[in-house]
Amino acid sequence: MTILRFLRKYREHGNYAYVTTRVRARRAELQPRENYEKMLMLSLPELSRTIGESSYRAEIEELAPRYGSVDLIEWATSLNLAHNFRQILGWCEGELQAMVALYLRRWDVANLKVILRGKSNGIPVQEILEDIVAAGEFSYEYLAALANIENLADVIDNLSQTDYHSVIASGRGEGGQLDLASVENQLDKAYYANLFRVVTPTSPANLQFLNFLRHEVDVVNLRTLFKMKAEDLAAEQVLENLVRGGIELPDADLRRLASAEGLDGLVTELASLPVYEQLREAVESMGAAKDLSPVLSALDHYMLRFSAKLASLYPLSALPVLAFIIHKRAEADNIRIIARGLDRGLDHATIRAMLRT
Repeated sequence: MTILRFLRKYREHGNYAYVTTRVRARRAELQPRENYEKMLMLSLPELSRTIGESSYRAEIEELAPRYGSVDLIEWATSLNLAHNFRQILGWCEGELQAMVALYLRRWDVANLKVILRGKSNGIPVQEILEDIVAAGEFSYEYLAALANIENLADVIDNLSQTDYHSVIASGRGEGGQLDLASVENQLDKAYYANLFRVVTPTSPANLQFLNFLRHEVDVVNLRTLFKMKAEDLAAEQVLENLVRGGIELPDADLRRLASAEGLDGLVTELASLPVYEQLREAVESMGAAKDLSPVLSALDHYMLRFSAKLASLYPLSALPVLAFIIHKRAEADNIRIIARGLDRGLDHATIRAMLRT
């Protein structure tokens, strides 16, 4: 969908009552938190059977003849996400459809990251494809064709007609290799820049959507800050990879945080900001090894809680749809984390710490 078509959609009122009613029913099918603890006690075949008795039934039945064990669960969860999100987009009309379609473009970015990372690291095509969720504008067939291109340079050239080509091409070094971390952050910046270019505060619906997006940008920036400061990268490099437009962390705060001396300096600077209360406990549990897992997990938890809160406050808006998208992705991620953990023989405490709940 071109930017012009998005703008045209914004002239039409959305069918909020119909879509949010259907999404609430879909939300009720999500796995309750306690089910993840039960899943930890299962073998992989038992886990496949268990999720095959839930909302993943159709995908498990379709894929079971071709895949087994952890591969079956990987493919089924990816396909289920794509089915869910495309179906919900099909329910939407007018400005609601425009907002949801714009939001789902994040899957185009996510899929490009998977493909670029896979091609850069020599990962087999089948392993790349099992992480593809064709829920954005790019079809599965197009993404599969990209994944099957052998040469990374040819993959990038084949993106020449997309919004993302210039961002990716600018990350190529003299040898043709990509600075993957920088390219991934720049793709996030391009995604949000396009969103903020299209969505303007001209209606209550747009204002709610923008408020949600600006909080999400804060979370994206906090993840980037912690990761880059853990690597002790220079302030200019950190700032270049941050997304503008957040609500809790305006530009002045971003510049100050980017200039902090290492991870300890970042924590010191953050401690003076209101957003730190969401992270205090996680930061204190990082330990001497400076393990970022608790902080990254706390940021995931924050977005899950925040999206649910906004969906409750604005039940006839795009926010219940966005909240479902976030919670559905977290559910699929949790099932995959459990499956991979069981497959690798990890202990339950390690798997449990990685869950997005």
